[in-house]
Amino acid sequence: MTDAKCNPAELKKGDVVSTHVYYTVTKDVGPNDKSVCLQDDDGNPEIVVSKNIVERENYTAGQFQSEEKVTRSELVRQLGDVRDSVFEVAYNKQATAKDVVDAMNAHTDKKQREKAVREAMKGQRRVLYGYMVEMDNGMGRSVVIDMGLGGVSKASRTRQVDHRSLEYLICRGKKYVAK
Repeated sequence: MTDAKCNPAELKKGDVVSTHVYYTVTKDVGPNDKSVCLQDDDGNPEIVVSKNIVERENYTAGQFQSEEKVTRSELVRQLGDVRDSVFEVAYNKQATAKDVVDAMNAHTDKKQREKAVREAMKGQRRVLYGYMVEMDNGMGRSVVIDMGLGGVSKASRTRQVDHRSLEYLICRGKKYVAK
């Protein structure tokens, strides 16, 4: 079975097509450049697209024109509204037993040890550039694809974003920051 959506051999002048593809910029773009080099999320060969088309048709995960402080509930709602847009999100990964044990063993002073353990239990901060696969999987987490890990399969780039530890979200030109 193929996942083809149309047969290119049957396309004729005047046919209308649409697409939704996630791209990674493969080369820095200078102010005088007329085009942008992109590679799709499936690893197909690089394409070159006019800067005008990129500007008119694409959002980027990290750029924003405005910022708004919101409650964590509103931040989660905004994450749920990203639909098919790319986004940048900062959150804390789930702490592991090893993280906590390492923090405990790194200090001999009781107060320093307690402080280190409290920090370790928060989990490690992660900033992720990606797109949504599944909003809230029933466990207070969203399943996303991490686009910052190029060159590996989508399955190995699947991540869970913990809603309880969201710090900020950048999507469609706006940054939402937890109060």
